[in-house]
Amino acid sequence: MSETSPKRLLDKAAIPGGFLATATALMVGYMTQSSVINPYPFIAPIACVFAWALLAVAARLIFARKTSNAPLLKSKIMLWWIAVRTALFVAVTILFFCLLVALPIGSPWPGIVGRALFLSLLVSFLLTALGQAAINSSLVLASLRQRA
Repeated sequence: MSETSPKRLLDKAAIPGGFLATATALMVGYMTQSSVINPYPFIAPIACVFAWALLAVAARLIFARKTSNAPLLKSKIMLWWIAVRTALFVAVTILFFCLLVALPIGSPWPGIVGRALFLSLLVSFLLTALGQAAINSSLVLASLRQRA
């Protein structure tokens, strides 16, 4: 079994990566607990990623409906994307249970954990949208390249 096998990568990503993502999100939540985050600078990049994901899905439905994605599933980038998404899933699950524990404890912990949970969900959403957009765009480009 090689060091970079998919099973080993996903095993390393699930628990240690989830704990690392949880600790990072909690640290950011703690460091930003007394600040107000202005969401306006983040709206344009998030909207661009979301629009790209929608356009890529539409282009795939139009141009590459019957493209097999077997070679794409074996790429290292795809495996790393799945591993990071797995780590974020574990982190969000841990943070949700931490929020349930922090609610009866009282201030400031529910705010810190809530901010960390929201940050993790936002990063997970952006990573998912970005990955889906990249996957669908690459499938469309490969389909158009085969036609030409």
